[in-house]
Amino acid sequence: MICRMCRPAIASSEMANCRTCIFTRIVTATKWMFQSGRELVAIEAKSSATYTAPLLKGLKKMASVAPAVTRSYLVYASDSFEFSDSITALKYDEVDRIFFI
Repeated sequence: MICRMCRPAIASSEMANCRTCIFTRIVTATKWMFQSGRELVAIEAKSSATYTAPLLKGLKKMASVAPAVTRSYLVYASDSFEFSDSITALKYDEVDRIFFI
């Protein structure tokens, strides 16, 4: 199996231990990471229209396994606001703010 980000040939049993790239371990259809200059940005999309603390669980997990994450975004169906720990909640129609800040 090939790691999708760093491209070294590694056995599938070693995929979870790829030291170069944590991307393949934690990214699913609703979670993404991308590099913006020297920053690593984490994004998670949820269908919820009501904020609850468990919505941030995935973003906090990504930040804990990838210390290089400098900004995190929760994209969901309600009002935008900022948390004190570099996490911003954005309404789905404001997602362009992530890429054009």
